[in-house]
Amino acid sequence: MNMVLAFLKNTFGRKGSNLASVLLAFCSVFIVTALYFNQNQFLESFEAKSYDLRFSSLRGAIAPYPNIGLITIDDKSIAEFGRFPWSRVQYVKLLQRLTAAGAKAVLFDVTFTEPESKSIDQSLAAAIAQARNVGLAVTFDFDKNFQVVNSGHSLPALEKGAAGVGHINLIPEDDGVFRRNQLFVEVDGKKVPSLGLLGAMMAGGYKDFDT
Repeated sequence: MNMVLAFLKNTFGRKGSNLASVLLAFCSVFIVTALYFNQNQFLESFEAKSYDLRFSSLRGAIAPYPNIGLITIDDKSIAEFGRFPWSRVQYVKLLQRLTAAGAKAVLFDVTFTEPESKSIDQSLAAAIAQARNVGLAVTFDFDKNFQVVNSGHSLPALEKGAAGVGHINLIPEDDGVFRRNQLFVEVDGKKVPSLGLLGAMMAGGYKDFDT
């Protein structure tokens, strides 16, 4: 390539230099485009590692937004309330406290797929409906074409009073690392946001993707 460019410059002078620049730009665009449409495992791995480097070293850590709180299931809470899963009575108490504190959105990243007891489930359903700011999780199973073939919802009585549902599916990349999250999953023509996006929409006053 360098020999060709030098030949053009020596043969055609300034015009050759301009032609060489155009040729070099064209070849660069062609190579980049070819690599993009013919990605291989090496390039994918290199991009993944450089992506990690850009975030960890170049950008660095970002302080969490102070108005977002995480209520976690950890060793301390398990020591206090016992082994997980806990009775839904605990979620009722939690919702009551968060409602009193003025939370804009409350997101549960667990699904309540099985009944506990009629009275307790009714109590949680009433607390969710009364809060009017609860987002519940949903999980999806996909086929090889990333089409939804099955879903896991909370009990209908709980979802009925919820402000919305958001998916909690995380799909690892080839090296097993979770780097991205699907912002929404389309099911029967309807877009179901991720649970995080649902929380942002609720806090911002957006009810769906069209508002």
